[in-house]
Amino acid sequence: MISRKPFVFVTLGSYGDVLPMLSIAQRLSQLNHKVIFISNGHFKSLFEDLRIEFIQISSSEKYEDLIKTVNVNNTYELSLALVKYLLLDPVKPIFELLDNISNRGNITLVANGTNLGARLYHDKTGCDFVSAYFSPSVIPSAQFSPRLFKYHLAKLLPLSLRKIGFKLFNSVVNFLLLKKVNSLRFKFGLTRSTNLLDLFHSPQSILGLYSQKFLGVTPQDWPKQFQTVGFPIFRNNLDISEVLENFLSRGEKPILVCRGTPNLRVDKFMETMSAAILSLNQRAILVSGHFSSSAVSKHPDIFQANFLPYDRLISRCKAVVHHGGIGTSAQCLRAGVPQLIAPWGVDQWDNSMRLQDLGVALEINERELSTEKIRYKLSKLLSDDQIDRNSQRMSNCEYDYQGSERAVEYLLNFCGDRRAGKG
Repeated sequence: MISRKPFVFVTLGSYGDVLPMLSIAQRLSQLNHKVIFISNGHFKSLFEDLRIEFIQISSSEKYEDLIKTVNVNNTYELSLALVKYLLLDPVKPIFELLDNISNRGNITLVANGTNLGARLYHDKTGCDFVSAYFSPSVIPSAQFSPRLFKYHLAKLLPLSLRKIGFKLFNSVVNFLLLKKVNSLRFKFGLTRSTNLLDLFHSPQSILGLYSQKFLGVTPQDWPKQFQTVGFPIFRNNLDISEVLENFLSRGEKPILVCRGTPNLRVDKFMETMSAAILSLNQRAILVSGHFSSSAVSKHPDIFQANFLPYDRLISRCKAVVHHGGIGTSAQCLRAGVPQLIAPWGVDQWDNSMRLQDLGVALEINERELSTEKIRYKLSKLLSDDQIDRNSQRMSNCEYDYQGSERAVEYLLNFCGDRRAGKG
């Protein structure tokens, strides 16, 4: 079935936000559907060989300036940046871009959760609208409070107190942000909202771009239009370079270390991690475009790179040390590789908790890093047979990594049902 309406994807953020959506968009394009993708100009190169129209909402320079100026390891600073640059500032530009695209005909809109510009456009036009969430922590819940920091104190509270805390959180969010959002709604001829959190997602359909095993039990107070489809695994056309292949083949499997593309402050982490790995007589691959050390890079058991094809590399590693980003976590689960998580913000603390609950990972606090502590955690990770077995068990659940295929099937059925008046 070929949809007459174009699918329009809108997502902002890092590679971890863009690549899962691109994986779905790419599959739709391969099935000869018209696809338009709206994101930051920083990601334009990803679309060069694809039959997907790319429209940038802001320049690559603006994205790069943002990650240079914001210290992602500072929770307060990071939270302010997320609210400003991902929640409020893009509302009007996204609405105007979508309004311009709609001149070509009606659209099926697929946007990341919390995308207020997409919700505004849906409320104005009544277009088909699907929200997509990359990790469970983003959907508010009183029944199951997400882990947002090192200590998950809310988990220890009875449900009655969690409900009170949720109401207080909701009230604070409305007090701080709702007036600004309602002023934008008024400009576009929409009625005022009484609760900002209700605007964070589509009232028609919400997809969780992760597996049900990773989520666990779906909270009863989540929107009824929610369902999981599994992890969309992005597969690019990059091959392992000859230089990297030579490194991989001349010794034992290495330990992969990465910190996430928005994190520029990685020097101390990479240096300490490298020292700990070498002291265990292990080899390492360091991935970061923001770290350069001649002493480290010249060591024969250390390989450095700005970007590598994880879908081909991770299965050839002994373990992965990473920040807990959902994309890297999914690739590790699929490859059956043990993980050591060092979260620094956003959804990573919650993802780390879920990976530990699955028995496939350990966690280390970045602010307490030392060579000795890393040695201890890595030694424990590499020697834990149960973690290894759990990781292998998770990798055998191929259904969990067919998120792209299942999301496409869902979207096509969603469009069909809407046209038939069943939505």
